[in-house]
Amino acid sequence: MKRYEFIEQLNRYLKGISTAERNDVISYYNEMFDDANLKDQDEVPRSFGDPKTIALEILTDEDINRDGADYNIDNKRRRNNTLMIIFLVLLAAPFALPIALLLLGLAFAFFMTICALIFAVFVVMYSLFTTTTALMTKIFFIGSILIMIGAVILLIEFFSYIVSVIGKKVSGKRRADYEEKY
Repeated sequence: MKRYEFIEQLNRYLKGISTAERNDVISYYNEMFDDANLKDQDEVPRSFGDPKTIALEILTDEDINRDGADYNIDNKRRRNNTLMIIFLVLLAAPFALPIALLLLGLAFAFFMTICALIFAVFVVMYSLFTTTTALMTKIFFIGSILIMIGAVILLIEFFSYIVSVIGKKVSGKRRADYEEKY
């Protein structure tokens, strides 16, 4: 990456801080490049780092080391956001509670189905070895056991797939928001 591209990217990623602070950072890096005898068209060595990473570190430090006035303003915003979230949760409760109970019921039904299938496998296995039945009946029971084991595996895979899809949707949205911010 060329020097002017590095400075442009750094400037763009630092949009979250004040103009004066941003200009100080840009001046600092321009001085570093001047000391290294890098012109606008020269390639910036990797040892200087990535503009995105540098900006993220500066923005993180900026959030930690806020001066009093900015910190108080941010605290007021956070309090207002917290109150808004509480208010929205209270409004959403009539809709979210039945959905949560439904999901809890589905998870319980899934668990009970798995337990019933496992119990059925043990009952069939027990009856195979304790009764004197015809060979064809025993083969039928063995087939039934294999079908039940397959059903258990399919249910577990289906449930884990549904959970992973929902998890990716939730975490993907948050990650996209995070990457868009920086």
